[in-house]
Amino acid sequence: MDILKRNLPFLFLILLTIAPFSVKNRQISADVVSHPDSGITFSSGDVLTQTWSPHTERISGISLPYSCDSDFSAALSLTVFPDSPYAGREPLATASSGTVSFRAGETGVLRFAFDTLSLTPGCRYLFRFTYQDPAPEGASVSLPSGSQYDGCAINGRSLSQALAMQVSVVKNSRIFWLYSILLPLFSFSLLLMLAFRRSFEEVAALALSASVGLLYLAGLAEHLKGGIGLLYVLSLAALLASAYLFHKKQTDWRALLSPGFFVFIILVLVILVYNNHMYRAEWDEYSHWGLAVKDMFYYGSFAKHADSTVMIPWYPPFITLFQYFLEYQNGIFSESLLYVAFQIAILSFSITALWAVTWKRLKYLLPALAILLFIPVIFFPEIFNSIYVDPLLAVFMAYTLICYYTEPMTAFNFLRISGGLFALTLTKEMGAPIAGLLVVIFLLDTVYKQRKLITRSLLAPCALMLVVFVCFFSWRIYLAVPSPSPEVELEEAQADAESEEKTAPLSEPSGDGSSSASAKAAASESVTAVPTTTANFTLPNMIDLLTGNAPAWRYQCIHTFIGTMFSRQTYSLGVIGLSITDILFLLLLAALLLRRTVFFRQDQSLFSLCVFGTLCALPYLGFLLLSYLFAFSTAEALMLHSYYRYAGSYLAGLVLAFAVYIFLGLLRQEDAQDSPGGQTTVWTICLSVTLLLCMITPLEHFVTKNIHNTDTADYLYGCDEAAETLRSFSDRTEKVYLVCNNNNGFSYFAFRNAISPLATQEGSWDLYSSRERLRECHTAYPDVTYDRATILSPKDWAALLSSQYEYVFLLHPNELFAQMYGDLFEDPSSVQDGAFYKVIPSENGEVMLSYIGKIGIKRY
Repeated sequence: MDILKRNLPFLFLILLTIAPFSVKNRQISADVVSHPDSGITFSSGDVLTQTWSPHTERISGISLPYSCDSDFSAALSLTVFPDSPYAGREPLATASSGTVSFRAGETGVLRFAFDTLSLTPGCRYLFRFTYQDPAPEGASVSLPSGSQYDGCAINGRSLSQALAMQVSVVKNSRIFWLYSILLPLFSFSLLLMLAFRRSFEEVAALALSASVGLLYLAGLAEHLKGGIGLLYVLSLAALLASAYLFHKKQTDWRALLSPGFFVFIILVLVILVYNNHMYRAEWDEYSHWGLAVKDMFYYGSFAKHADSTVMIPWYPPFITLFQYFLEYQNGIFSESLLYVAFQIAILSFSITALWAVTWKRLKYLLPALAILLFIPVIFFPEIFNSIYVDPLLAVFMAYTLICYYTEPMTAFNFLRISGGLFALTLTKEMGAPIAGLLVVIFLLDTVYKQRKLITRSLLAPCALMLVVFVCFFSWRIYLAVPSPSPEVELEEAQADAESEEKTAPLSEPSGDGSSSASAKAAASESVTAVPTTTANFTLPNMIDLLTGNAPAWRYQCIHTFIGTMFSRQTYSLGVIGLSITDILFLLLLAALLLRRTVFFRQDQSLFSLCVFGTLCALPYLGFLLLSYLFAFSTAEALMLHSYYRYAGSYLAGLVLAFAVYIFLGLLRQEDAQDSPGGQTTVWTICLSVTLLLCMITPLEHFVTKNIHNTDTADYLYGCDEAAETLRSFSDRTEKVYLVCNNNNGFSYFAFRNAISPLATQEGSWDLYSSRERLRECHTAYPDVTYDRATILSPKDWAALLSSQYEYVFLLHPNELFAQMYGDLFEDPSSVQDGAFYKVIPSENGEVMLSYIGKIGIKRY
């Protein structure tokens, strides 16, 4: 009985592991054509084919609606082929409908089931349907189709439409998905809890950093998917090691269940519910943060590859790796999971502040949660409605400072701080300066407390600085090394296809060579992703700035930046507006006043945190100013674009760390107070701070989902239909030229995300044939014309399309567009909003744009 009781938690874990596997798979249906408006007659003796690019990794069957006009019995067969330039022509799966008794005037569904088939998301596949012998001569069925799609052919002749078939998609169930994403986090947390005798709150962030670190190493080795497999192997190994330590140390399993553990579980469930149907609503979420994850999902690698759709591939990947992990385990890319991963990361790092809230001091849970939830919202009102990573930097910074100032530099604390610095350095480029400055704070604190310039205690901060350098330069070296070229793989696939050409069945994928040519052209160049935002950080430019020879706008930017630091009310505490210097002054004042109280008398750590944290804010702001001067455009620099977010990363982290340190310090003092009066005082202070935070925090941002919801919904209208249309005929190696006139560019980024993994042109969506035409458009649409328009004559645009693109999509073209480029279209009258075209090159270098179809687009 004692053995059973001691192993009860592990028996429970085994049951938790078995139960999700019993409901692992979930079948959903994906429509090739959502809105059928036509029909195809499929007769005996015909070979019917339809292409499709999956947005998932696994399928298990096809459903084909039909109607018929005569009575007959027949069986139909389905064969699935790859139709990508990187693949051969061997059939992947075959299935039969079985003998079906067709009756005149009846409708039904033909079902083709096969074993779960693993596909490559984004790659084109071909589904071939034939009648099995014997089939009555003249037998035929009518199949619904969509005339605004493509990819369907009979006996090799294109029908310029698509079959309205339904694909049975296999994805992980919600229960199994939740189990699979939490298993590594809980496994590593349990091992750390037992190995170091810690609570869940103290190890959760380190477990998350370890999981992402493993994926990061796998990504550097170009094996992201293999990294996920290894992550689960190590998770199971961690469980076995935990069982060993549990018995060896004779741990009471009830000691592992702290209040913070249950708070974590409850908040994860809240996060799942809150973010249901969440979608991106901000510019940078479309230009990078969401798109980078989607590119990972489709290619299983970082964005440094020939077919990448990511515009800023050199951005560090910490949070995008965790978001990719959740998306991969889901099986289908989901907008809401971007937010779920983002908020779970915040929760994992911030929950460390709850380690002092034990079952006996449960009344302090509310004040602790108030600090963790409200203070970040003061600096980042959109923190729970966005995936901008600036709030993450603040949370990671606060976590690292809390770990350092609340515990001596033990081996466990060194690991925790290293995990925080790893997360900071690889979340965003500005995270590296913050991580470096944190180590400087640690060095200054060590010298201040030891009263010596040279001491052995400096070894730990120096080792932490080495961690920062390793993380930073490992990413930079990876970016600079050319990625493996897919050219050899492509040539081998083409050679295999040529050797099988004589035996290839009728209507097997053959293509017109355009996608192969495009892929080979891309493959012939080595791909790197060296940051271009640092291109102007050169010694001559710095000398020009110091000697007065820099452009005048840079000095104007410096003047505006310094003035904003002192006078602009960047943040609000209720009705009180504060500048950056106001906040730093208040922190210094608080440090001086609190040291005179009974709770923090002679507290060196509080003084060190506030003083050295404030001092290091100055070089951070200097880094930020240099970024405006040398990494931003002139217009963005002069307006100090997103100043509150970039400055808030450091300020919010410092203020949050200060508040948590005060809270934990009060609880430590309560332990030292023997009289009930002292305990009452601590509780009164914590409750008062909670009420104050409730008063000064804009609480409406906790319930306002999808900021700018109305406007964004208009811009996103038609995105899903555009992606669905492209999936009926495109391959991820192909490119689409997206013409996006008559708007400010947000629609371009939204549709660019929707049609990923297909690449589009970057930064040239507003297209005009001449400067005169551009001026005409500025006159007609002064509020919406984008300033950085692209000027290309019809001849130059045709040459560009012929050499690099397979398709053209018109999104909000103005009335001048048809006048400027109408001669390039096979049917100029088809030029309209939401129209797709295939680029058909001619021998003389010109092109003809052949109409494919049109989707519904909402005007705004």
